[in-house]
Amino acid sequence: MRTMRPTTVLATLTSILLLAGCSPQAMSIGTPAGEPDPVGEPGDIGEALPGSVCPSCRPQAGGQTSDFSGVMSQCEWVESAPDSAVAARFELDAIAQQLSASVELPLSWGDARLDGERPPASAASSETTVALAFELGPFRHFASSRCTEAVRADVTVTFATEDGEVSGVMHGELARFADSRTWRMFAQTDLAGVAGTLDPALDMTRIHEGIASVVITGSELGMRGAIRVRVSYYPDLNAYERRNDQTDTPSARDDVDVAYAWFPEDGCSDHEFSVPSDEPSGWLAQRSPAQVIDEARALVAAEGAFDAQWSDGSQTSVSIELAAPGERTCIGSGEGIVTLSLQGDARIRSADGHVDVAAPTVRIRTGGSTASAQSIISFARLEPGTPSELAAFGMRDLDLGGRATAGAMVETWHYFGDSDEPSGGRIDIFDEVTFDHLTWPLAAAP
Repeated sequence: MRTMRPTTVLATLTSILLLAGCSPQAMSIGTPAGEPDPVGEPGDIGEALPGSVCPSCRPQAGGQTSDFSGVMSQCEWVESAPDSAVAARFELDAIAQQLSASVELPLSWGDARLDGERPPASAASSETTVALAFELGPFRHFASSRCTEAVRADVTVTFATEDGEVSGVMHGELARFADSRTWRMFAQTDLAGVAGTLDPALDMTRIHEGIASVVITGSELGMRGAIRVRVSYYPDLNAYERRNDQTDTPSARDDVDVAYAWFPEDGCSDHEFSVPSDEPSGWLAQRSPAQVIDEARALVAAEGAFDAQWSDGSQTSVSIELAAPGERTCIGSGEGIVTLSLQGDARIRSADGHVDVAAPTVRIRTGGSTASAQSIISFARLEPGTPSELAAFGMRDLDLGGRATAGAMVETWHYFGDSDEPSGGRIDIFDEVTFDHLTWPLAAAP
């Protein structure tokens, strides 16, 4: 792995844009220099970017796209240039100012399977920094009688990690919706156009294409996001060409996420911000996250234990306890709501002793003029492992039916306020399929 001195990271952004004498406006490393040989061997695409992470990758199907396109296309938008009222309401000057200068943020490579969820403390495999520079196009205003009002702008993102793993240029879009306190950016490029020392562990026996993408969330609380590297494999050239031309139903495709990185890695997801738990927040009607969490803990405690039933008909009871607020809490915004994610856990226990699980993902949805707790979810999952690993997860003395391995998925949900939805939960025990479960309340048992 190549190591770059910290002083060279921002300079690397400029060198990327000047590669082969190109200006930032003329540079486009998202498409390899050579076109694929229609009857060539797997990975035979001609020239790729010097130092490419994936010189054998074929061009990505469909070019540069935005993850907002599917949502936006259903809305029958009326598009216009934003007037001064729209610019003020969406804080467009503040967004442009935030993206006007290059930034350098701490970055941690971790488990690609987590895909934006809050990374556990053990997820980070290496730490470095990422330098980012942005070129923001003009904002466009979108109004619709069917969807939430929004503004959008094209964006070019130049990126380089200090450790030399990846660097390049991505193209995409920034969007902010009227019901959110944050803006969201998505950009991507062909993996053949990404330089660096990252080893995607390619299967050279199969035709493949790759993509590097970045998602970034911003607000007055700062900027954060994640980088993902994915390789897609095709069984044959015909399958690849049908997918690339979008002229037929795609054949079987094997998507492999080979790398994922958060910036910064502070225990929050790529769309949440880490804030002090004891400080009042304008996002929470000037209440502190700790006040909302304590309220949620009291509401869950007041529910008491739930009657529950295993799939064989045997009954027990389940209790849930939320952890006390830590020093910091993750806060996010979208679709007109503000959510809090605990940097603690929910403890789920059964009276029969089979369940004592600490669920690391706990999210509180707030609402109303006082930002009170409206709903709470918790989640934990263990991929199939040995009985000792299952016991360490918190599932003990289960009848596995002679299976050598088993996994578990735990979900709980709680509803308060005016909701008619009942609180409850479910635990599935599985290998390739679910073979046992615990459900509560009893009315929810199948």
